[in-house]
Amino acid sequence: MGRKKSDVQWGPPINFQNEGRLTMLHTARTERLISREFQDAISARRNEMLGQNDTAQLLDEKAELTKEIASLKKGVTKAQESVEEAHRLLKEEDFIPADLLDSLQRSLDGDANVQSELNGRFQKLQDHSDGLAGALEAQKTQNDTDRTTWSGERQVIQDQLSRYRTRMNEQLLTYKNKFTAQQSVLDKEIQELKSAKATSEIELHEARRSISSCVIKTNELEADARAAQQAHVAEVETLTSSLSTLRLDLQHGNDNVTSLNISLNDEKLRFERVQSDLTTAYDTIEGLEGRLKVEQHKAAELEAELLIEQAKVLSFDSIIGSKKQTIDALENSLIAERENAPVQQKLAVLAALASQSSEHNGQINALSLAHQKVLQTQQEKLDLKTRDVEIATTDLERCLELITGLEENLVACRKSNKETCESYKELIGLYVGRLDLYWEEAKLLAELADAPPPPKRH
Repeated sequence: MGRKKSDVQWGPPINFQNEGRLTMLHTARTERLISREFQDAISARRNEMLGQNDTAQLLDEKAELTKEIASLKKGVTKAQESVEEAHRLLKEEDFIPADLLDSLQRSLDGDANVQSELNGRFQKLQDHSDGLAGALEAQKTQNDTDRTTWSGERQVIQDQLSRYRTRMNEQLLTYKNKFTAQQSVLDKEIQELKSAKATSEIELHEARRSISSCVIKTNELEADARAAQQAHVAEVETLTSSLSTLRLDLQHGNDNVTSLNISLNDEKLRFERVQSDLTTAYDTIEGLEGRLKVEQHKAAELEAELLIEQAKVLSFDSIIGSKKQTIDALENSLIAERENAPVQQKLAVLAALASQSSEHNGQINALSLAHQKVLQTQQEKLDLKTRDVEIATTDLERCLELITGLEENLVACRKSNKETCESYKELIGLYVGRLDLYWEEAKLLAELADAPPPPKRH
């Protein structure tokens, strides 16, 4: 009578030299990234950049952190591939030792811990992104407030902007050198992971040799068939519970993908709001340009009226000159006839001349006062129109500067949306890979439990 696979008794457990090493590496890196000093440095850097309104630098920092997390996930993926290779090699044998299954279960638990830590780090990164979005919104509100009180010191602002760009370039060079050093450290860690993988392959080879030696002894171990069968039933129950846990993890992954889609829709709505603000600003500029043209036309009309009034004043001056010439002629004739005319006639002529001179002087003064008032009124109107034109020109310049700022914000939002979409695509790809891994594990567990394989639902 042949012996069953579950009737086998095993020797001492196999000791894996690198057991838990990957988990320790990822745990150390996670502790470094979530330490208080690292978080304080990140907060200080974020506050400094928010104070200087450099949103592009913050987005670059976010992209670098995303790349670092992606590299860490790639390391975990490589470790998982080594575990899958071990499963495949074990699957080719006719039996699986219980101690080896326990070791694999511990490896899976370590992998789950690493995944939990990575989820925590991704949540921190998401919180950091939300903080950046809030800071950008606060900065936009501050810009709207400053727009109403901005003076004409444009040259000073440009000088400050030049110094700020120089300082930002220096900081960018510093951050680039720092991230280059971090990349070299990550490369060293990747080399360590590769060496650990090679060691794991050697240990798997030794394990296969041990399993082969155990296969030779299976014909001598028939006494404990019933006890082995009970152990097999307990093992199937354990695998069933593990399959339920994997299904819960799949559901959690689907929920995360749904939340990411919601966040992407929010980013799209924000982008549409920025486009609407830009369209409103363009409409405002067109209205101001039309108003400026109307005011310039009115100013030209007032200048023409002023020239007409000045011509009238010149004509009145010529009239006054002719009157003065007439008075001088009368005075000369009076002087010539003074010796020959009688005294009464001379007095009458003098009275007539005095009355005529007084009348002419009154007319001249009245005309001068009237024209002076008209000229003063026209000059005041012209000054008012000139001030209106200057105010409209200033408003037009401010609107142009506002549109420039809105266009820069629009470019920054487009860049942020593009990077966010790329991050979401990469994360969705990682989730799909994780779902594939879970499905392979569930399929393997189903085969071990002599159950039908689960359907692939993703």
